[in-house]
Amino acid sequence: MNRQTTLMALLGAFALCLPGSALAAVNPTVPPDVSYVPASTRKISQLIGDTDYQWGTPTDTRTQSRYGISGSDLGVPFSHNGITYILFGDTHGGGVAGDRDPLAFTTDTNPEDGLQLTFLANGSQWRPITIPGISQAAYEVPLDAVSISNKIYLYHSTDYSPSVTMGRSVLAVSSDHGMNFQLLYDFSTTHFINVSVNKINLRDWPGFPVSAGDGLAIFGSGSYRASNVRLAFQPAASIEAPSTLRYFAGLDASGNPTWSSNEGDAIALFDQPCVGEFSVAYNKFLKRWLMLFNCGTPRGINYRTARQPWGPWTEPQVLFEPWDDLGYAHFMHVNWTFRNYDTVHNSGRQNEWGGEYGPYMFKELAIGTDNRTTIYWTLSSWNPYVTVLMKSQLQVANSPVITVPPLDQIVSAGEPAAFELTASAIGGLNYRWQRDGTNIPGALSNVFTLPTASAADEPSSFRCIVSNGTGSVTSNPVRVAITNENQAPVVQILSPAAGELFRGGSTVVFSGDATDAEDGALPPTAFHWKVLFFHGGHNVPFLGTVSGVKAGTFSVPERGEQATNVFFRVLLTVQDSAGRRASAFRDIYPQTSVLSFLTEPAGLQIVLDGVVRTTPASVASVVGMSRILSAVAPFTFGGRAHDFREWSDGTTLTRTITVPETNATYTAVFRTPTILVPTNAIWKYLVTASAPSASWKSIIFNDSNWPAGGAQLGFGDNDEATPIGFGPDPNNRYISTYFRHTFAIADPAVFAALTVRLLRDDGGIVYLNGTEVFRSNMGGGTPVWATQAPVTALPTDETTQYYFTNISPVLLRAGTNTLAVEIHQNGTNSSDLSFALELRAAEHDPALRVEGPGANQLGLSWPYPSSGFVLQSALSLQTPASWSNVNQSIVVTNARNEVILPFTSGPHFFRLRKP
Repeated sequence: MNRQTTLMALLGAFALCLPGSALAAVNPTVPPDVSYVPASTRKISQLIGDTDYQWGTPTDTRTQSRYGISGSDLGVPFSHNGITYILFGDTHGGGVAGDRDPLAFTTDTNPEDGLQLTFLANGSQWRPITIPGISQAAYEVPLDAVSISNKIYLYHSTDYSPSVTMGRSVLAVSSDHGMNFQLLYDFSTTHFINVSVNKINLRDWPGFPVSAGDGLAIFGSGSYRASNVRLAFQPAASIEAPSTLRYFAGLDASGNPTWSSNEGDAIALFDQPCVGEFSVAYNKFLKRWLMLFNCGTPRGINYRTARQPWGPWTEPQVLFEPWDDLGYAHFMHVNWTFRNYDTVHNSGRQNEWGGEYGPYMFKELAIGTDNRTTIYWTLSSWNPYVTVLMKSQLQVANSPVITVPPLDQIVSAGEPAAFELTASAIGGLNYRWQRDGTNIPGALSNVFTLPTASAADEPSSFRCIVSNGTGSVTSNPVRVAITNENQAPVVQILSPAAGELFRGGSTVVFSGDATDAEDGALPPTAFHWKVLFFHGGHNVPFLGTVSGVKAGTFSVPERGEQATNVFFRVLLTVQDSAGRRASAFRDIYPQTSVLSFLTEPAGLQIVLDGVVRTTPASVASVVGMSRILSAVAPFTFGGRAHDFREWSDGTTLTRTITVPETNATYTAVFRTPTILVPTNAIWKYLVTASAPSASWKSIIFNDSNWPAGGAQLGFGDNDEATPIGFGPDPNNRYISTYFRHTFAIADPAVFAALTVRLLRDDGGIVYLNGTEVFRSNMGGGTPVWATQAPVTALPTDETTQYYFTNISPVLLRAGTNTLAVEIHQNGTNSSDLSFALELRAAEHDPALRVEGPGANQLGLSWPYPSSGFVLQSALSLQTPASWSNVNQSIVVTNARNEVILPFTSGPHFFRLRKP
């Protein structure tokens, strides 16, 4: 065997650890280098049940009405044929006995506003996952699944007993997309009873026992909430053969992972033997593996990160703490024997705590930019017994990361040998190449070249240390091999073409060709593709290595990164039969347009993808990207209040726009509101030990015997304009108090929008003409007199905090209208009550009509009175148009405002606006 063959064999080899040869029982850990973005963990929606326990609104799926599902837990997502499937645990309802487990799927790829699920069902009843041959009763649940060759492979626990929560895990397979499963084999009874599975491209992760194709990185734990996490590997193509499983058994003296065929040799990735449910995924924005898990200490949902699957993993940090992150008293129940904080509990379980468990990531749906990410994940609570959808943000310290490592080089004697790597970090990087551990003078860039390689260079090992002010990373060692019989291939990229641009949602086609002096035209097996995404001078892998094809495609996301200083680099490396390599790349830049934002009046604020901008504003954007646009409303400007009326194209406050090919302008139209009910209005009120008749919310209700007073109304804060009572017993105060106010509207058709602003302590529900239009700090369902507000109001709620919502003006009627409000206390020992309300309206623009009074004159008219509207003119509608007030006398004739103007040549444009 010659030197070249020996080198190639070394590159493809892996270490197999014999039983008992692991160097350590537990892998060491490192300090955290990914931080939690404070206050970023939030519940998005409730996935189970018909009504959200916290908000009292219908859930997206309404699982009880549609499938009979009243309670469930877990919610383990996995991808199959491009669709997200979700495995749920012990499920109640629907006539399915025995705490069985359902399977759902969704085609929604944007979890930001919730997910609507479709459950596999038999008619209107959910269909339980069934694996013949094992027990699937309570606590025997699905763990994870992976899609391979159009089949679903499901990992499931079984053998529950009062002393052993999870006794065994098994692997099953479905060839009909989850409708039916067949048992394959027992997976584990020791260290891998609970698992989280990732399918990976092995070329991206050197160090596994196999170096090409798809593999499975299988993270596992043993005794439920009483064991550590370990790592196993299996070639994806051999998933049905348990003999192909290998277990991470530690690192050798050179720091390389070793693998054993004996599960008993698997070492713990870190020492925290309390892991319950957990989820592991590679996050391309953090460029790290991310693990979520629940554990007793520290309390809450924990996370760890690692650059390699086998570690070293960081010390744990808390992602969700139920007291601090709006868990308890919001969607997790607080035991009433501790304190009566909330009503978010299952029936009859008011004295049982809720608790957090089961964090499972939507691995493919994470979004972000380099070094920062938003992850979406499920969380379970056992009171109420539901699964909710959560999101959190994480950001990484700015240490360098090597995104394309250097490769071994095979060259002819006397030829140059160039080693090159690509690294990423925000800002500048320093490079230092070493030969056999010694710095090479002057080798200070990402490329190091031996000018004339020779056989004397073959024994040497070369590596590069990349550093910045935050940290450093060392590349893999590389070598040079000399051949006197082979020339390097000639490679070219055929597509994308030079100068081709991409847009959001587009499909990029890549293709190439290569010839070799000795081999001729190289076959597809010689081709290896990689796609990098560059942003602001740094980059992340976008598409892992794709081998064995001369052409392929990748899709540009429609959401996520919104900057324009970005590009994709398509990198092609080919290798001839003797192992010589050559590379080429093509950069693809975005097609862009400019979005301009205006407001009427000018100077107000809009919100683009969460960033507040004062108008006028212009933002360069990538064509085809989806962006979320809103406006800051209500808004006080120049000492005057402004309410949002509409966007100039008639759309509502918050909208999703797709960036067009040409520049576009979006104008948010605001109005100085018409105050229909002021904050100091006179209200009728009822302090009562029981609810009034059901008609108390209606227009026809007789409230003549109710006392009246100006807002703010309440007691206990000494800021009330009208103090009211709370009942005869200060230690047992009334839970609910009722308020009514009537107001007159001449013509409700003039109003385009209404805004209700409510000051409440503790919770309140607002009705307009008998229809509920707003509730704040109140649970779901029909309220009764004894219904308590879920949580105690904040101090600002008692004095200055107005909660608001926009409502439809169609509920208004000509003549008398009635607002009715019920204020609920958090408990009978509440020390104060506060109530005030404002109802504001934004008017339609009156219709403007052109008249013809005579020669060389132009007449314009609009309905009288149209109070506050002024006539404006412009010579052009080109954005931004320059409008000015028409200072001409107005004559009222036949219930219309009329203005006569001298006729002038050229185009003129007119409109009515309320400043």
